[in-house]
Amino acid sequence: MEKEKVSVIIPCYNVEEYIERCVESIVVQDYGFDNIELILVDDCSTDGTAGRLEAIERKYPDSVLLIKTEENRGPGSSRNTGMLYASGAYIAFVDGDDIVAPSMISELMDMSLRYDCDVAECSYGIFDDPVQTEYRQTGEERFFLLDNENIRKSFIVNSLKSAVWGRLYKRSFLEDKRLFFPEGVYNLEDVFFSGLAMLYVRRYCKSDKKLYWYYMNPMGLDHSQYNSTRRRNEVAVIDLLLDEINCRGDETGAGDVSEELEFYCLLKGLLDPLGKVMRAYSDQDAMLTEMLYYAKHMVSLFPAAYDNKYLKSIDDEQARLALKLLGFAGKGSGMT
Repeated sequence: MEKEKVSVIIPCYNVEEYIERCVESIVVQDYGFDNIELILVDDCSTDGTAGRLEAIERKYPDSVLLIKTEENRGPGSSRNTGMLYASGAYIAFVDGDDIVAPSMISELMDMSLRYDCDVAECSYGIFDDPVQTEYRQTGEERFFLLDNENIRKSFIVNSLKSAVWGRLYKRSFLEDKRLFFPEGVYNLEDVFFSGLAMLYVRRYCKSDKKLYWYYMNPMGLDHSQYNSTRRRNEVAVIDLLLDEINCRGDETGAGDVSEELEFYCLLKGLLDPLGKVMRAYSDQDAMLTEMLYYAKHMVSLFPAAYDNKYLKSIDDEQARLALKLLGFAGKGSGMT
């Protein structure tokens, strides 16, 4: 039986040190590299990435497509470009400094076909240098048929991470639902994409096997020195997501899961930034000023955010602080 073709899209920006090991982990997939279309998108790298990618394309001319962008537009824009060229029935996104287990595509494909899923996902691990991974070959497998409001609510709150890697997407699902990444966004672009996906997906499966490995890059954007202007600009992706949902009207069903969508946005636009702010600032006044920016931003989008039942149900210091900040920003409660 002929296997379905899988398009693997890798956005590449200054990954000279890592791209070869990433590509090699895809070449050795037990699904068969002949059944994989590898799309490498060089986003105007300034190091030696372009030369490495050209060598990879020469080595695997029948399976690798190299695309070079005309200007640097961020990883989301690179993935959009890759999707335009993708011809596989299924699409996977891999970051250029990460690696995948040899069985990732075959296992995700097996689940996807058995359950006829829009999206199939695996668990992931984290590694740094030197490379040490331990592929977990056992784990629970769950299928979600999101055919009613209560199941969709639980799914949004409990089941979907924002990162787009470690998944296999049915290409027809991405095209039918017009899923895309925001252009010119350099971080949190996955929050936008996954936020749309979670509203549309109706058949989803998840394996607890660790088949994707995320590189904890000390030089990466998430681990660089805190930059207030950049971080504040990043959370504007929440505004882009809500604008897109509003433009699409009733088709997303967002009105039925409004508090759950609000919770997703609070996690990405307030709780996640709070952790970064607390690590970055020692001056308490400066820390509070920075924290209040995110709280006020969320209140401008969700005036009743302080009353979100899901945020209230989190029993930890950071969530309690977030509630106080939201109350203060909305003038519904004082800071104590």
